[in-house]
Amino acid sequence: MIGVGGWWMGRSARTLLVLATCAAPEALALTLADAIAEARRSDPALAAARAEEQAARAAEQGAWSLWLPSLDARHRITRLDAETVERANSWIDFFPAPQVPGDSLGPPPESRSAGGDFDDLRVFAESHRSELELSWALFTGGSRLGALGMARGARDLANQMERIEDRRAELETRSAFLSLRRALETIAVLRANVDRVDDYRRSAATRLEVGSGTELDLLRWEVAAAAARADLAEARAAEVEARAALERLLGRALAPGESIEVLDEARDLPELRPIETVLADTTGRVVDSWARSLRATAPEVRAAEAARAIAAAAARAAGAPLLPSVAVGASYGWRANETIALDDYSEWSASLVVSLPLLPFATGYFDRAEARAREAAEGHRLDDARRAQRERLVTHLARLRTAVRRRGHATKAAAAARRGLAAAERGRVQGAVSRLELEDARLACLEAELGAISNRTGYYLEAAALGFLLGFSELASGVPPGPAEDHP
Repeated sequence: MIGVGGWWMGRSARTLLVLATCAAPEALALTLADAIAEARRSDPALAAARAEEQAARAAEQGAWSLWLPSLDARHRITRLDAETVERANSWIDFFPAPQVPGDSLGPPPESRSAGGDFDDLRVFAESHRSELELSWALFTGGSRLGALGMARGARDLANQMERIEDRRAELETRSAFLSLRRALETIAVLRANVDRVDDYRRSAATRLEVGSGTELDLLRWEVAAAAARADLAEARAAEVEARAALERLLGRALAPGESIEVLDEARDLPELRPIETVLADTTGRVVDSWARSLRATAPEVRAAEAARAIAAAAARAAGAPLLPSVAVGASYGWRANETIALDDYSEWSASLVVSLPLLPFATGYFDRAEARAREAAEGHRLDDARRAQRERLVTHLARLRTAVRRRGHATKAAAAARRGLAAAERGRVQGAVSRLELEDARLACLEAELGAISNRTGYYLEAAALGFLLGFSELASGVPPGPAEDHP
């Protein structure tokens, strides 16, 4: 009974251990969506583009502030030493004027006698003067409109650069994630190849021991095993490089227990189905629709439009010095001497200023000509950007069609190669297949499996390149990114 009980308790403990192991949470796995989200949060170039966009919006608001009037307040305090005051006022003392008790300034000018009163010219040891000045430019010849136009164009340009950086961050993250997945799958295939060659080498050693094999066969399998291990070491180095590239984009190191999730096309690559629909279109209407949309909405086109708008606004501002300007202003000032009382010494003024440039016509004319030429150059660049969109689209689609065919052929080749290797292994056991034939089947299977991985990843990368061109979210939804009308 004791022996049976001990056996039962040991079996129960092993059962509980198995159940606990099954119930333990799986190691963390980084999905493609999580990697893209992390890269967007940590990418320095994208963060810089966002900051530039915020700066451009602030600059636009600053351009609007040029239309507001300005109000300036000034206060000036002057202190002189006693000797300077005495010397400056010595000649005034020969012409004394009646004084008001308690006031060193004397009576206002209108209450004084007509002659012999120079107190307005008197210098005091301490003088205060305060002034408020209001000015408002009504018309500046178009300089403010030009500044506002350039600020708006800079804002639009910064916004498009942010879009480009966002797509670039997603494209690089997808490429790094796919490259790491390819490296991991390659390592798995090469590790299996090492195990297979080791089995062949052990079989050759066993046959040599019983006298049914040759030493040459054993040596050749040992050479193949060494080559297989060298290939595996190279693949592991490529995996380290791909992991470092992904970590750079994530802005952190992958945790020791953090794995890379196996790709699920329906979940991680929803853009593949719309791509297959576009590739299956034989009429060319879908391609034409995407091309027309790109001519209007591609970030490169929008950025070129913004650059042309900036150049047009600069041309408008360059002509401002050739036109008159109109401004109004008003000021009010008061002063006090040797006392903080404001007294009656105050003055105000109002002005209407019309400025007409007379001399800078030559300089202004050439500046405006230069700005207009730059505007024309930006217009040509915009036309070039619009023309390039269809070429890029057609090129990416052609590469995708090739990638689809290569992927299909590689998948079929890998399946056939695996069946061929299995048949060769059975024939080798039966003695109907030579060692060279088995080696050829093994190498063909290895090459086919690696080709399947490479071509599948190549298809994903081509799809990512098309997503960068069209917009990943728009491509996944299958809806062109904007209106489909033609643009000149």
